[in-house]
Amino acid sequence: IDITSYKLQGRTLRVNIKNRLSRLPFPYEEPFEIDLKVEGLPDQGKYTLMINNREHAQVTASELSRYRIVIPGSSK
Repeated sequence: IDITSYKLQGRTLRVNIKNRLSRLPFPYEEPFEIDLKVEGLPDQGKYTLMINNREHAQVTASELSRYRIVIPGSSK
């Protein structure tokens, strides 16, 4: 995957992800898991995690240090 952008706005962390496997001539159609690793957040309180402009979860900085995400398969 590619992390195309990320931004912390207050207590909201916005992450935009692009699935590189979707660009293959025969895209990978099955969902797969990745670990998102976030470091350096200002405190351990709850953050809203937005992935590709959709609210994904309310998580702590500790949980974001290694947070599992399921990437859907391509539907090309």
